[in-house]
Parts: sequence; structure tokens; C-alpha cells
Amino acid sequence: MDLPFLNAYLEAIGAPSFRKGCNFAAAGSTILPATASSVSPFSFGIQVAQFFRFKAQVQELQAKTSKYDKYIPPQDYFQKGLYMFDIGQNDLAGAFYSKTFDQILASIPSILLEFEDGIKKLYDQQARNFWIHNTGPLGCLPQNVAKFGNDPSKLDELGCPITACCGYGGPPLNYDSRIGCGQTKVLNGSSVTAKGCNDSTEYLNWDGIHYTEAANQYVASQILTGKYSDPSFTDNLPFLLKLKF
Repeated sequence: MDLPFLNAYLEAIGAPSFRKGCNFAAAGSTILPATASSVSPFSFGIQVAQFFRFKAQVQELQAKTSKYDKYIPPQDYFQKGLYMFDIGQNDLAGAFYSKTFDQILASIPSILLEFEDGIKKLYDQQARNFWIHNTGPLGCLPQNVAKFGNDPSKLDELGCPITACCGYGGPPLNYDSRIGCGQTKVLNGSSVTAKGCNDSTEYLNWDGIHYTEAANQYVASQILTGKYSDPSFTDNLPFLLKLKF
């Protein structure tokens, strides 16, 4: 798309430019409010609150001086801008290890209500253009196959032996929950290291949980065609993504 990556709100040090937009995403964040055991404290509600603070700070600066105009978005961008969301996977992925399947299904309405509440708050702040992405498939992640793959009742007829690029244990999964990508630990009396593969473009999965850059780029290239959106916008706003592999 030949567009720059958006600078992160949480790294607003050293006068980064937010003129093209701002990224409020945080690794490990969830839609539901964070708890003491959460990976990230920056749940969706916190991210929405951070946006409100960002908008207020922009308006405050614009009212005082034009000195920072090259770093901050013009006022009309808040209404004209595209608000993109890709969140919710951690709500489900984490639940697989602490809840029953029925409990996970029962939690989905509350997750959606929390998300809806955040969207409404943004709409009330003049946001009008929303692009909401669904969560990615979880069942074939090496982490989940390693955990649940020995139970035939949890498998379908298709199967999915996806190998992690960076991990330990070798095929078919190259994943061991005891040692993460890049770590060195003593397992079974020997010092071992979870190393990366030689060419990540040949793999779909990076570390048992996350996709490789190549896989993400392919998925993005399909999303940006607009044909998988509802409603589709293929004819109205086509994007082209130059694949590097």
C-alpha cells in the first residue's frame, strides 16, 4: 500500500508523527477488562480511553499553537479517518486453558457487548468509518494442537500439522510449551535452545502462536482486496499489496 506504519500511542516520546494516524494496539490485550492474571493491562476499554485522551491532547495543542501541526492529525481527520480493529483473539485463546468449551461459548455475548460499547463511544466522538476484522483461526496453532491434539474428540477430519518456524522438538509441530522461541533451558537434563528456522517465508507459523511475516502479509493481501469484507468494497476501494515472496 506504500503507507507508513502508524506510530504507537504508548511510544509518544521524541515527537513521533501521528499525522497519518495512531496505533493503540498492545500485545496480549483483550476486549474484556484486564484482570490480575492478564498478559496486558491495556484492554479494549483502556485503548478507547487512550484514544479520547489523544484526541483531547491534539485539540488542546491545535487551540494553542500551529507549531506541532506537522506531528498531529488535522481536526477533520477524526471524522474522516478509518478506524480499524483487530482484537478478540486473546479473549478466546486464553480461555482454552482456563475454561470449558461451554464456558467459552457462554462468554462470547459479554465479549461482544464490551466491544459494542467501545464502538458506540467512538461513534459518539465523531468516528464514522469502521473496519472490524474477525479473529483468526485458532485450532491449527501448534500451541493448541500440542495441548489438545491427543484427544480425538477435539479433532476434525481435516487435521492441521503446522510446524513452527521458531521452536523446539522438531516435526511435526516443533513446539514445546516448556520453552519459548529464542529461549535456552535445561530440559530432561540437557541444555536446549528454541531456534528459528533458516527461511521463515516457507512457514505459516512463527513460534507456535503467531503467524510469520510471510503468512501475515498474504492474509493482509487478501483482506485488502475488500472481497472478504461485509459489505464487500472490491469495486469501490481496492488496495494492492506488493508481496515480497
